[in-house]
Amino acid sequence: MCSKAKEQTSSITPEIRDQLFLQDFLTIMRNRLNVIGTSLYLLENSLEAHHPQQKYVEKMKQELEALRQLING
Repeated sequence: MCSKAKEQTSSITPEIRDQLFLQDFLTIMRNRLNVIGTSLYLLENSLEAHHPQQKYVEKMKQELEALRQLING
């Protein structure tokens, strides 16, 4: 690691480092939830109307939305 990078890293307070970690974590979680949401959308559109498995898709959509609301505050 070069001395400039060491300087920048050492000047970050633990609070800032924790906040940056949390922001990165939330970004990763949002991206993963978007992938799940897209897959769920495609699955839902591939099912026939009134398919018996539709109730499970609806439950997954509800849980996905609950996670999104929890993450977004």
